Amino acid sequence: MRIDEDVDWGTFERMFMDKSNLVLWAVPLALAVLLRVVTARWSHQLVMPIYFLIIPIVFYVVVAALGTDLARLRATGWIFDMGTTRESEAWYKFYSYW
Repeated sequence: MRIDEDVDWGTFERMFMDKSNLVLWAVPLALAVLLRVVTARWSHQLVMPIYFLIIPIVFYVVVAALGTDLARLRATGWIFDMGTTRESEAWYKFYSYW
């Protein structure tokens, strides 16, 4: 969600009180807390790379188990749109917002 408008209470509600946005924020927050707990428990040099390799695997296993369509996940913001049509933005456009 790009913030091009004046930041007011409505912006706050869309970012933090909308159910779909709240889930999009909560999952990475939970993963960050999990990473902190894991790295506090184990200090091996391969803990972090293995963690970051496991996260996408678990994500796609859950997606396959639920039978969710990738197009729907792109539309709801769970994965980037890779620009399959000319009208869509490039996947790296996200980084130009900051």
